[in-house]
Amino acid sequence: MSQPSFYVLSEGQSKDNYTHDTSRADSHHHDLATFCEDVNNAAKFAEMCALSPLTPAPASRLSRVSGERRCSKDGGTCVRAKIAKLCAFPNRGRSRYETVHVCLIRWEYDGLGVRQELNTLDAVLQDYGFQTNIFLIPEQNSQWNLTRRTLDFIQDCDNEKNLFILYYAGHGRMNSSRQSEWCSRQDSNSPFVDWSAIQGLFGTAKSDVLILLDTCAAASSATSSVTTSQYAVMETIAACGFERKAAPPGEDSMTNALVDVLRDWINKTSFSAASLHTEVLFRLKLKGKRKDRNGVLLEWCVTPIHWINAKDSMASAIEICRLNVLPLPSTTQLDPLNDDDASTFVDAMDVDSDNTSAASIALSSVSSARTYKVPRVLISLQLEEDQSLDAEQCTKWLDKFPLLAKWVKVEAVFVSVADHV
Repeated sequence: MSQPSFYVLSEGQSKDNYTHDTSRADSHHHDLATFCEDVNNAAKFAEMCALSPLTPAPASRLSRVSGERRCSKDGGTCVRAKIAKLCAFPNRGRSRYETVHVCLIRWEYDGLGVRQELNTLDAVLQDYGFQTNIFLIPEQNSQWNLTRRTLDFIQDCDNEKNLFILYYAGHGRMNSSRQSEWCSRQDSNSPFVDWSAIQGLFGTAKSDVLILLDTCAAASSATSSVTTSQYAVMETIAACGFERKAAPPGEDSMTNALVDVLRDWINKTSFSAASLHTEVLFRLKLKGKRKDRNGVLLEWCVTPIHWINAKDSMASAIEICRLNVLPLPSTTQLDPLNDDDASTFVDAMDVDSDNTSAASIALSSVSSARTYKVPRVLISLQLEEDQSLDAEQCTKWLDKFPLLAKWVKVEAVFVSVADHV
């Protein structure tokens, strides 16, 4: 019989043999073995996904992981299917999103001349493997048209493994209610849309949302975190504050700097929206002052602003990377659902990205003595009383492990004064 992947150390013991107080053990999770197995199978299923990251897992393979398993005896929800879907590991330093859907928005009437920069950004984002759409706002029925298309966009693409990127270039202003409006023209009678109202439609989305605003009074779109969904994150990079005017299209615009950074960073493993903002800010700052037509030195660039909206204060920030990069070929094809921990699979994240000659040396390689060439980490965790083990949140917590990890396995779970995992 193969060795089990988990152990319940207190199993089979009588209360007389305990060396410590177990009177409160009943307040904890009643099916720790099932929880442990769920986490193990999720990790194995994640490795299966990693072997072919661009191909969805066959339903027959998924069923071996998610299974036809009953709920735990204490009435908790079945977590096996949920945790298999989350697939926290391997956390290879790449984006956690399987898809990225981009919506680039401008007015049909392009009096400001943003079309060229928008089309350039569209091409760069397609180079990242993102699925892009361009929305043109008509001057007739503007609010209704953009609202309808936004609802369709969310309904068609929204899921927990998706990232939405929204970009707008054009005129903007803050209205008397201090909300963000987008305008077709500069005059007061111009057609406009209430962007703050449309932005609120993403408050119920499962996807994370990155908003890029190259417009005047861009920061007037800032909202309270109350308007965001429970688990999703919404981040915004705005060309200026709510009281400022943005630079016009050209070498001083935020979009121009954004395109330059995205082109330069296309081969990065991954990067956060915050670091993207920092680099755009840095490059705009370096442009320095230039003389106007009267010979006066002026700052032509405007400081971009970044903020985050999330109800969960521990939520992971948005990260970006190419989705169309094929993995390095594996040296050995392994069944990720077997119980063998050893792996010789060579992944692009398993090697030094700056040294292609090291591609044959995987971080998870095993020596002739069947020992790992890299360290393994044992973590002991003691939980406070009166808690249930939420598999979804535990998986997200594991996903935030600060080092690159090939896989994770729960080696032992046992009931004590408090649960140990």
